[in-house]
This record gives sequence, structure tokens and C-alpha cells, in this order.
Amino acid sequence: AGLNPIWTGIVNPGGVPLANAPAPTWAQIVASRRGDTGPGANVLTPKVGVSSTFFANPFRTAGGYGLALPGAMPAPFPSEVFVTMMRPDPLVAGANLPLFQQPAAAAQPFTNPDRNPYFRYQPLERLSNLLTTRSNVYAVWITVGYFEVTPWQPGIDAGHPDGYQLGAEIGSDSGEITRHRGFYIYDRSIPVGFEPGRDHNIDEGVLLKRYIE
Repeated sequence: AGLNPIWTGIVNPGGVPLANAPAPTWAQIVASRRGDTGPGANVLTPKVGVSSTFFANPFRTAGGYGLALPGAMPAPFPSEVFVTMMRPDPLVAGANLPLFQQPAAAAQPFTNPDRNPYFRYQPLERLSNLLTTRSNVYAVWITVGYFEVTPWQPGIDAGHPDGYQLGAEIGSDSGEITRHRGFYIYDRSIPVGFEPGRDHNIDEGVLLKRYIE
């Protein structure tokens, strides 16, 4: 129950039996993010009268303990750790076991966390290379400077593979350097086509652009 093919592929790409997978199940993730589900509840069904969202308790830093959707957060959690990725598993009553802890019962003998503490939070270490709780919206500053270049025979000097040697910035000798700046807000979750050297529909991901002379 509570399986999700995308989540299963992220945490268990090697095809290890789910009983031995070193990560929480999708049902545990859903219950934790909802923040309104206790042990034994149906984590895929909203609890009537408590929360109107599946994301009442998103992962965030301890400093964001007081940040929540208006009217969606249940009673305050005991401490700041309950909103971070070190939060306890809501489906294990009274145990306060970290959500991403490697349980000894699900581990192989050579990865048993009771024998070597390195393996206890191995699932959490893996997540940093697989996904993020941060936004896919980025603020981007671009500064364009103008420089003198000298043609350079490619292949002779490995330091100039493009065939040009970079010189002084134009205007540096007179104190009249000209640089152009731009500010952009880009949403990487918007699907666009990417091909080196070609401009397809990249602009569709730009939410805001400002040019600063």
C-alpha cells in the first residue's frame, strides 16, 4: 500500500525488494507532509475538518517552524525538528524515529545501523543527490563585459582551446569601462526545449527580465 513508481525509482533504483529498501515508503512521505495524520490512518485520504491540503507540513528549515498555510496547520508541533527533514515518522506511534532513518529490521547485515552508525542516516544522505525540497524558481544576475581578444592558433596552447587570447577589458586604461547587466527570474519546472547553440522556447521559462544599463 502507498506505493508510488516515481518515488520507488528514486530511492530504490537497483531493484532491491521494498522490504529492504533504505528509505521511507511513499505512504510515510505523504503522511509526514500532510502533518495531520496519525498511526493507522488512511494517509491518502484527507482528514475531514483538520486540513484541506496534502501539504500542510512541507519540509523546511527549523527557522520556518512558524511558516504554514493559513488554517491548514494542525496543533503546533513539539519542536522545530518536526518541520525539517529530521522529523520523526508519523506512522510509528510514540517511537519518535527519524523519517529517513535506516531501520535495522530492513537492513542487510553489512548495512545494519545498529552495528555501524554511518548507515543510520544513509537514506537522508542519498536524497541530497536525488531530489530537493527547494524551489525550481531561480533569481539570475548576468553581467556582460567587453574585452580585447587576440587570435591564437588553436592546438598549440591548451589554455586557449577556442583560438583566442583574452586581453584587457575595453575602457580599463581610461576608466570608462562599460558593462551591461540583466536580472531574470527563471522557473525551471516549465518544460522547454534545450539544444546547444539553438534558441527554441527557452524564453517561456523566464518569469521576469530586467535590463540594467
